[in-house]
Amino acid sequence: LILANVFSVKLYNPVKLIVKNVQNIIKDPQKKLEDKINEYELINNIINEFYNKLNHLENTLQVNRPVLKHNIISELFDNKFENYNEFINRLSLIGINSSLPYYTPLILELDKDVLDNLNTKNNQFIKYNIIEYIESLSSKDFICLAALTGSYRISILLIHKKIDSQKLADFTNKIIDYTSQK
Repeated sequence: LILANVFSVKLYNPVKLIVKNVQNIIKDPQKKLEDKINEYELINNIINEFYNKLNHLENTLQVNRPVLKHNIISELFDNKFENYNEFINRLSLIGINSSLPYYTPLILELDKDVLDNLNTKNNQFIKYNIIEYIESLSSKDFICLAALTGSYRISILLIHKKIDSQKLADFTNKIIDYTSQK
């Protein structure tokens, strides 16, 4: 019986510490005042609450991914990043793997005369269709990000595994061919 008590105290002490820590972070003072609480239920509720908050944050990031991507590209081309780590951290927010070592910035200037002769709907459709096409050229080792950074400018960031002039030339030719058709 004495051994059972010693083992139960040793098993319960970690749970007791967890409950104490959980009670310290609980925002609701009413929950803190309860003397007789089910520790396991309390811990389970806190884990569920954190899980729900984490899901909400991940969903918020996913919904705002286009805005985040646009801001990253705009800030990169405007030289607003303080350092490389800040840039890498921001890329990770939109799910971009920072293990690819090479970056190639490109600027695509669109034909002002052609776009100005279109109605607003078609003008915007063409710009965002080009961006969608550019990003569709991405692969695991060749990531293409694009954003409209001016009325007639699309800024492009290529993130790739190795320097390959032919691949970059092919990419550029695909963009020229695609935009020439539009």
